[in-house]
Amino acid sequence: MNPQRPLASFVKTQEVDTSQWHVQWHEVRRRVRRHRQVRVASAVVAALLVAGVVAGLVLRRPEPRLLPGQTLGAGSLAQTQRLVEGSEISVTPGGEVQLLAADDTEVVLLLERGRAAFDVEKRPARRFVVKADGVEVRVVGTKFTVERDGRHVEVSVLRGIVEVREGGVVTRLERGQRWSRQPEVDVATGAVTPPTAPLPPTGERIGERGIAPSVTELKQEHPRQRPTPTPTPATSAPEPTPEALPPAPPSTDPTPAETFALAMRARAAGHATEAIRSFQQVCERWPSSAYAPMSAFEWGRLALDTQADPRQAARAFERTLELATSASLIEDALARLAEAYARYDVGSCRRVQAEYLRRFPEGPHVRGVTKACPP
Repeated sequence: MNPQRPLASFVKTQEVDTSQWHVQWHEVRRRVRRHRQVRVASAVVAALLVAGVVAGLVLRRPEPRLLPGQTLGAGSLAQTQRLVEGSEISVTPGGEVQLLAADDTEVVLLLERGRAAFDVEKRPARRFVVKADGVEVRVVGTKFTVERDGRHVEVSVLRGIVEVREGGVVTRLERGQRWSRQPEVDVATGAVTPPTAPLPPTGERIGERGIAPSVTELKQEHPRQRPTPTPTPATSAPEPTPEALPPAPPSTDPTPAETFALAMRARAAGHATEAIRSFQQVCERWPSSAYAPMSAFEWGRLALDTQADPRQAARAFERTLELATSASLIEDALARLAEAYARYDVGSCRRVQAEYLRRFPEGPHVRGVTKACPP
């Protein structure tokens, strides 16, 4: 290399095409913008997915289900709710239904008052029972209603077949048929006496299914069959007419039915102490009335569930066993009595447990009673 020679002579300059630079730079910018748009779109999609999941969790809340021990109704509005096993219960205003047991083998409900409709999921291996004042309605899968007003109980079948059991008598009802028990009420004492036989399903006459007429129907006489009074001879002296007695003043004392209704209203309003006082009054003043056994049972339920007083509840359930004649009420009272004794008297709890298992080895409360007494 000649040091005297300029450096530029050794470098060969090349012409650069600037248009190619612009093309390449434009491609780089396009790719950058594309990657940026992809990142923004991914973020938006992820945000939308998260928002959708959150909205689904918020809007699709789990449907409330009625659990054993809970009560549906007793309000001024109609209520509808599903059980855990899928059956649906609808209670009219003023009605009240309590779920006693619910598992894979049986579902047992107690209609305390009012009217309720039951849409039962068909499961042949599961027993579905609705109790109402000594009346049991058993189904496999159907839709029916049960209405209770005091001692009056009415069952109407909308779909399927049910069996109504009362006092060892079983009546089979099909779609469109109705079973009703209309009690006779003594106006003077307020005592309620159930009829000798339930009314037959709607559309059937007395005697078609071997159902005997009630006492009231036997007492009714056709006007043409009434005996003609024997005329009195003209020579006989007329009998003296007794002086008309003044009408008796209306009684201000409440009847068992009125006292029981007062207690139920107090209970629905949340006044447990007032309701217990009225239930106790029915048991003490009218122990032979039809309202006394249920009053004792409701007294025990309030004492145990609302006031957390197992000793008072045990006294009430013991009183229920003294007054009750219905097998279903005796069964429920024994189960609740074991629950009350389990909180303070293990020996009595085991005694009641053994009595329940002896009398009702396949009852709906077997599982709860077996686990009630502490070790």
